Amino acid sequence: MLLIAVLLAIGQFASLQIFEYFEREPRAEATALQAVTVVNYTRAALIASQDNLRQALLTEITGKEGVRVYYADFMEEIKPLPADPFINMVAEKIRERLGVETIITINHYGIEGLWISFNIGQDDYWVVILRAHVERPFPWQWLGWGALVLALSLAGGYFIAARINRPLRLLMNAADRLRNGEHPDKLPEGSFAELQEVNNTFNKMADSLAELDAERTLILAGVSHDIRTPLARLRLAVEMLPDDSCASYKNGMVEDISDMNNIIHQFLDFVKGVEGEPTQMVDVN
Repeated sequence: MLLIAVLLAIGQFASLQIFEYFEREPRAEATALQAVTVVNYTRAALIASQDNLRQALLTEITGKEGVRVYYADFMEEIKPLPADPFINMVAEKIRERLGVETIITINHYGIEGLWISFNIGQDDYWVVILRAHVERPFPWQWLGWGALVLALSLAGGYFIAARINRPLRLLMNAADRLRNGEHPDKLPEGSFAELQEVNNTFNKMADSLAELDAERTLILAGVSHDIRTPLARLRLAVEMLPDDSCASYKNGMVEDISDMNNIIHQFLDFVKGVEGEPTQMVDVN
């Protein structure tokens, strides 16, 4: 059961990773397109404005719709992009549209966001799209659905395992009883196709062994009657012989008959599979 749970968890994790991988590029494409659109509109607005009104326009644009515009000074230290596949993919797609000379960072002047450079003539600017507008949130809803699917899968796996384990336990108990010489009850055959065939075969085997045991008991009863009865008559006849004329022969024959009777006892006990009781001499006189 634990192995099934681990395999299901690995499967769910792999599914999330595959989804994240194939979802990354379309989202990066959309984020880059949004950023390029903001840069182009901002640049167009600044170009269309008069030089003495640009500062007022920058002030008006800054803070609206999560976008800020600053004058740029590229002599300052600019932090490189982190090793985030999504951020680097967004930056690559932005440079494809705005040019490879475009500078991109995500933290400058202590302000987190997507910083994109552009210029108008000799003037350099930053367009900053705040982090909340470009941040790639963790897909908690998918994690929730994955957890639900995992829970349902575990419940289904537990139900299937329980249905399989119960017939197997019955089969094991029946085999133990059969090994101990008992006659187990018939196993139910209304189960999975594979277990149904196993239970059916086991029931046939148990029936065959029971029939063999019954036939052996019948044969032993016949052997006991067919051999012991003549021995009893023979011993009775020997005991009736006179002691004066053939005492030595009589005693020898009685001992031989007793030995034969003991051998028959041992043979019957061995065939029955039980340990016979110690043989006792009984006086039939």
